[in-house]
Amino acid sequence: MTKTIKRVAAALLALAIAAGTVPAEFGAKGLLTVSASAESEEPIAIEETAEVEKEESEEPAQEANIFHTVEEFNAAEPGSNPTLLLTTDFDGTITVTRSDGVIDLNGHWVSGYLNLQNTNGPLIVKNGSVDCIDDTPGSSSAYIYPVILINVTVRRTVFGGNRKFYYLGNTNVNSFSWEWGTFEAADSTGFNAIADPVAKEGLVYNGENQLLIDDSSFKGTFGVVPTADEEQRYFTYYFTRGEQESDTYVAGTAQDGVINTDCAPLYAVDAGEYTLNYMWDCNGEYEGGIGYNSITVTIDKAVPEVTAPTANKLIYNGKVQKLINAGSTSLGKLTYSLDGENFSEDIPAVKSSGKYTVWYKVEEGNNWKASEVGSVEVTVDNPYGEDYTLGDVNGDGKINISDITKISAHIKGKRLLTDIQFKRADVNLDGVVNITDITKIYAHIKGKKLLG
Repeated sequence: MTKTIKRVAAALLALAIAAGTVPAEFGAKGLLTVSASAESEEPIAIEETAEVEKEESEEPAQEANIFHTVEEFNAAEPGSNPTLLLTTDFDGTITVTRSDGVIDLNGHWVSGYLNLQNTNGPLIVKNGSVDCIDDTPGSSSAYIYPVILINVTVRRTVFGGNRKFYYLGNTNVNSFSWEWGTFEAADSTGFNAIADPVAKEGLVYNGENQLLIDDSSFKGTFGVVPTADEEQRYFTYYFTRGEQESDTYVAGTAQDGVINTDCAPLYAVDAGEYTLNYMWDCNGEYEGGIGYNSITVTIDKAVPEVTAPTANKLIYNGKVQKLINAGSTSLGKLTYSLDGENFSEDIPAVKSSGKYTVWYKVEEGNNWKASEVGSVEVTVDNPYGEDYTLGDVNGDGKINISDITKISAHIKGKRLLTDIQFKRADVNLDGVVNITDITKIYAHIKGKKLLG
């Protein structure tokens, strides 16, 4: 068996595994051998070295994802990577309107056009002949994703449109109309854009490490490339962050088309914009790598979830009282204000009766946005319907000897206090106006011990 036959067979099998056309467990073991005679025209036989019955490795389990009509193939669930399997030669035009899947010509020819309208992912065409490959007779600007040709003969022309075509295995194209597209031999240059990592979108800070790349982009058809060796070879990816030097790339190997997500530079916690530099190397050697590039990934600041503070039910008692029970927030700290401008973490407290507005918010942080400003209305009730100050018996706004004189007259029975005056005079709030209250007011006037 020549190295070329082995190389093509290995590539076909690996791509078939990635495309879902053979059981996933068949290739997952990585124990595959290829045997055939170089002179023989018989199909290449694939053997599995693991001790599994041959019947178990055949395709019946995958039959549900194999279609024989274009209509059924196009209608298959997006992302299911189905196979359109021809059972006879086809005279006319086949138009594929999906962005994933395999068109297996199965040794037959299409005597006409194969229009491939993939707008969101690569398509594979393999094992047969086609007159022409195009996208559409009209505008082709929407069809930008690659096409991989494996063992395909194009007897007339491939019309490139906006796309890149990759030639793998025994592929021969009579002519290539460049239009805006290009073509490359995949066995010499790798899969280029197909193998590039994709930036993860919609990331929001959550306090945990998050993968910066869309790992689903590593589960496509690109996991294996043929080499001159007799065994299949995997891409090796190297990643680093922008602030690191280029020689600090960290290997993140891909096996069976799946990236090794344990590669540390692929993760970040804090909100911000990250430049992820990478290279991929189809030979697994740093110096010989190709595909240097970078992607920008953003982790957005989170929006705090705020539980509003609640108002306390307060009655004036001449003492300082807290207006609210503290609220809470999922991120940062809740701050409060009585004027809507000066905020602090302290709970607002007042001594006087009246109506108050307590404003609250979360200040913006490195990983979260500022919350919207909320407010709570709080009332400190006055049981007498008006504001009063303990010790200011006559209500002139001052606490002085005049107030003591009124209390003395009340105690001696010469002139009793009104209800409001009595409440102002009862500075120790024991329900009695006596010499004790006079003593406390006197200490307040002298500055020895202030009331309240």
